[in-house]
Amino acid sequence: MKDETILGFSTTEKIITIILFPILGAIFGWFIPTIAEWIVKIPFPYIPLEGLFVWIAGLKSGWVSVITALIGMIAGLIFVYFVFRESLEITITDKEVKLNVEEKENVIQKNEISSIYMEGKELVFLGIEGNELFRGHPDLKQEKVSKAFTQHMYPWKDKNHYYN
Repeated sequence: MKDETILGFSTTEKIITIILFPILGAIFGWFIPTIAEWIVKIPFPYIPLEGLFVWIAGLKSGWVSVITALIGMIAGLIFVYFVFRESLEITITDKEVKLNVEEKENVIQKNEISSIYMEGKELVFLGIEGNELFRGHPDLKQEKVSKAFTQHMYPWKDKNHYYN
């Protein structure tokens, strides 16, 4: 058995995310002038941000698409930053669990945990006295999470055993 199990984005998923979203942002940004021209031509009585679309559609320089593509790429990078910042990374050892989310690390010792279970899409840790030690969204399938905890002999439950 491995000494530790890490649940979260794999290296491949991180690379794909880092590459994909800035590229999608750049592609969307590149076509913003064309999209703006199309939106301005729609015969609706009210279009949100119509003035902005009219202004963008009126810009006829070749640099407009380049600038909006760069803005889209930057927006994609900002999105990637928040995806990684908000995602829960779980490191499981035979003695403790480290939970990293939003640049904060929570460490829970194995002997402090009475049960671990999924409630909907949230991972919940209960203490010896039934108090909630941690609650977070792991962005993983329950089967993968439960397997990781049971491999390290944690008290995994299918549901909250204090109330059900």
